[in-house]
Amino acid sequence: MSWSLLGEQEYTLRRYPKATRDPEGRPYKGIPEEIKIVASIQPATGRILELLPEGERANVTKVAYTTTPLIIADEYTGTQADEILYGDEVFQVVEVQKWEDVDAIYQALLRRHEYPG
Repeated sequence: MSWSLLGEQEYTLRRYPKATRDPEGRPYKGIPEEIKIVASIQPATGRILELLPEGERANVTKVAYTTTPLIIADEYTGTQADEILYGDEVFQVVEVQKWEDVDAIYQALLRRHEYPG
């Protein structure tokens, strides 16, 4: 069965390989693979923002609905979070869950990635 999501568009997903270390022992996250996905990305509602820790509520946050499984960061395994290009901004996937009782649709919380400097 094919699902159609309201407001769906094509976006670029960046998926990083498992982190490694460079010759000096510093973490190196590698070059991401860029994948086209279809998703509906919406502003986070007040209800969703209330679930975030207080210090994170000021961050620009979106909610994505997609049939593409998304990956969050895992320091233990060295897994980097997926990133979604949204306009001219980059959003990191910070939480993923299956949406409602529909196994084929994922709801993901996205936070705008702030690059240092």
